[in-house]
Amino acid sequence: MTLAIGGNPQGDRWMEFALRAGTDVDDVLGFLITIMNDLHERRTFICNNLRPHYSPMVRHLIQDNGHRIVYRTPYYPRDGPVEYVFQPTAT
Repeated sequence: MTLAIGGNPQGDRWMEFALRAGTDVDDVLGFLITIMNDLHERRTFICNNLRPHYSPMVRHLIQDNGHRIVYRTPYYPRDGPVEYVFQPTAT
């Protein structure tokens, strides 16, 4: 699953699902192009340590469209905030 959550009041969300292992540079580029078609103002993209995020093509796509990119500290599922979005609630 590839996921992006906008930090705006509308709570924009973009998701893509694939039934195969791994995410490559082409997956990330296609997903980012989809997001950028919806954006009308400058944004900051926060990326984890997924290898394709460090591709020069990904960095240039983001920056050439007027956006910024920030790399967070290495991603660990136990402390990554996105993990809490998907945890089931206790009943």
